[in-house]
Amino acid sequence: MTWLQTLWTARTPSTSAEMIWPGGSAAGFSFDLVVDWEGTRPWTYQLKFRDDAGQEVLRVAQYDDGRMAVIGLSEGEITSRAVTDTTDQFRWSSSLKLYDHSGQPTSDTMVYDDGRVVTTLYSDGALSSRQIEDAEDALAWETISDIFDADGALLSRLKVYDDGRVSEALYADGIKQSAVTTDVEDAFVWREVARDYDEAGALAEQRTLYDDGREMVAEFDGGVRTLMTMTDTADTRNWSHYVDRFDDEGTRLSREKVFDDGRVVVTEFDPMS
Repeated sequence: MTWLQTLWTARTPSTSAEMIWPGGSAAGFSFDLVVDWEGTRPWTYQLKFRDDAGQEVLRVAQYDDGRMAVIGLSEGEITSRAVTDTTDQFRWSSSLKLYDHSGQPTSDTMVYDDGRVVTTLYSDGALSSRQIEDAEDALAWETISDIFDADGALLSRLKVYDDGRVSEALYADGIKQSAVTTDVEDAFVWREVARDYDEAGALAEQRTLYDDGREMVAEFDGGVRTLMTMTDTADTRNWSHYVDRFDDEGTRLSREKVFDDGRVVVTEFDPMS
């Protein structure tokens, strides 16, 4: 029989005992066991531990929905809260939240059933950063790191993919302004893709640098492509550049291609074909 089962069997409202704390030192404590016999509370029982001065230092609560909470306290203020989904009722398995001396949260770590580990940091109680890790390698990326401003709006996001891509996006008032994706592992035919967005967050321009020296610049209006210029910056082809134009729906209308020997070829396309 465990110590908790012993307490439950005794149904003792207030008891004193001796406990060996981590580190091997002994300390006296008292505890109160509160049981919801009538089923009117959201928890089944609460076990409250007090130090020699009568201050509550630890609280264990078993909730009706299967959550088990272990709460640390100091001078009446919560310093930590660890919650476990003991009956697999939720999409997460555990969470750990830490607090400062004034009761403001400083960090929050959530472990989800799909393997994600989300660590959130706070500054003066306000959201400051968040990192998401794919610990079980179940998703297409390894980590996502977010930075927030004083109002909690997203400032930047750094995303590392399994295939070697690294993408960094910048935000203003929570709206994406720009993003740069780099092929760190040289797994693609391009080295870098840079995107700029308009004030509404729609794609305005995209610049792609290819491994073979080509550079593509595409312009957008409301997220719809209107113009695309491809330049042979490494001079590896028999043309210097070409320009594609598109209609309001993003369908290509024409291409003007300038060759190294001075020729200019204009090709028109039927948007209905």
